[in-house]
Amino acid sequence: MNNLDVFNNSSIILERKIPPKIISWITIMILSLIIFLSISLFYKYHKYLYYLGTVIVEDKNYYIKLYIDKDKIPNFSNNELFIDNIKTKYQIKKISEHYYLTENKKKFYEVYITCLLDKKIIMDNNLIELVFKMPKTTIMQEIMKKIKKELR
Repeated sequence: MNNLDVFNNSSIILERKIPPKIISWITIMILSLIIFLSISLFYKYHKYLYYLGTVIVEDKNYYIKLYIDKDKIPNFSNNELFIDNIKTKYQIKKISEHYYLTENKKKFYEVYITCLLDKKIIMDNNLIELVFKMPKTTIMQEIMKKIKKELR
């Protein structure tokens, strides 16, 4: 009966010494967590989306045709476009009503955009790499978007 009192006595539990190794590991873990949270909350960066587009020439007008994921279409308004590291302005001309399904059932829509291009790029069915610069975001915002997307 006397042995049980040792384990239930709060004064003995409070006076017990914690080894210094455990204290140092706990402080390192807490500091690492605080540093990660502060970086993920306050560091802002630009997100870039990379696409391959096809130049389509019709009656001296040209368009760029892209296949864009349904979830990312609302992100394309008022962003910067880089073609061959040259910043250009663009406008979305048309978003097709029909879509293409991939093997993992993602919907991709045909999006036609107009922008200023170099004469060396303007050829029918020419493939060009497009880079869209999205607004600034934080790591925590991206994590929350992924969680919300998975919960849907």
